[in-house]
Amino acid sequence: MTTNLKAITGDGIIMAEEIGADFVDMDQLQLLHLGNPFTGSTKGVIPYKGRNSDEVIFVNAEGNRFVREDGRRDVMCNAITQQTGGYYWMIHDSQNIDPYADSVEEYIKGRELTCCVLDGKALPIVEIAPKEGFYDYKNKYQAGSTVEICPAPIGEENTRKIQKISERVFDALRLHKYARMDFMMDEAGNAYCLEANTLPGMTPTSLIPQEAAAVGISYDELCQKILDMAFED
Repeated sequence: MTTNLKAITGDGIIMAEEIGADFVDMDQLQLLHLGNPFTGSTKGVIPYKGRNSDEVIFVNAEGNRFVREDGRRDVMCNAITQQTGGYYWMIHDSQNIDPYADSVEEYIKGRELTCCVLDGKALPIVEIAPKEGFYDYKNKYQAGSTVEICPAPIGEENTRKIQKISERVFDALRLHKYARMDFMMDEAGNAYCLEANTLPGMTPTSLIPQEAAAVGISYDELCQKILDMAFED
């Protein structure tokens, strides 16, 4: 796919190359990553359900309105990427919000953790600690931006709790072979499972190989175990 929209070029090529994609006469790749943060819509940043500037406004981190909300998508996307961090907020007229369609989740301030379940058993936990800010695209992919600690220094009780939750999530979702569960743990020690990643990264420096190494499983042994499990069915 090609596009002439500046807001959605560059990262697509980098991400695709990371997973080994081949490109044929393509110098741009379109990724529609600017979705609706309330509903997960893939229709871009255009106000959904036909809303217009009378019903929703976009503001940046400084609280300033920075673009016409009923404008063209490419203009709106480019305006958003020019804001600090590429973030924006949509402020809605409460009279026009369907309470069953929109949701806002509580912000969880705490530590980011991840735990792999391999063949039904949880491995040691990794703490993901960005040197500054939070675990965004830059801190995830720019070398040296984040410290990954395994086993995570969260104490035995919290470790057992998150491992147990990971195994329960693995079973509840009827997952097979291996998966990685991502968590946030708040200052009170409450653990929140954010998602189950059923196809996590598997380079030698990825998170699951780090967890396996903590219990004496080498990268080659880990890959072989996953292959062996795949052939069990």
